[in-house]
Amino acid sequence: MACVCAAAYRFLDLADPAGLAAELAAACTRERLLGTVTVAPEGLNLALAGDAGGLDRLERRLRRE
Repeated sequence: MACVCAAAYRFLDLADPAGLAAELAAACTRERLLGTVTVAPEGLNLALAGDAGGLDRLERRLRRE
């Protein structure tokens, strides 16, 4: 497996940052991604590494929001 790194941030108003943090933690575990995800009421910041397919699926999920 080739390891790919990704970093991103996005400023947005989040009504339920704790809920999104839990959802993203579960998604990262499921996709076997390692790194950090910071979720706050004003947005999110992430730095992750893992399989390209896993990162793509997480990105698609985030773009749906």
